[in-house]
Amino acid sequence: MERNSREPLFSISVAARLVGTSIRVLRYYEEMGLISPHRTSGNTRLYSNNDIKKLELIIMLQKEKDVNLSGIKIILGIIADQNMTDSKVKELLLKF
Repeated sequence: MERNSREPLFSISVAARLVGTSIRVLRYYEEMGLISPHRTSGNTRLYSNNDIKKLELIIMLQKEKDVNLSGIKIILGIIADQNMTDSKVKELLLKF
């Protein structure tokens, strides 16, 4: 059975461990408007597989490509506006 990639599955601690960063960094990304995890009725953050992919992209852009958070926000906006697939995003990033 295949799960919906937008289904909220992972708590903030699991998401942080999956992408190799701290909980505080994930909260900061949310404050900056880079990520918007699902919130339960108890206000607990839950991250989907799509959120994890987005976080991996954010971290890669920041650490490997030296893009600042403002630049990442612009890149994420372009990706969303163009409705790009994962493979198209990877193809574009390999050019840099």
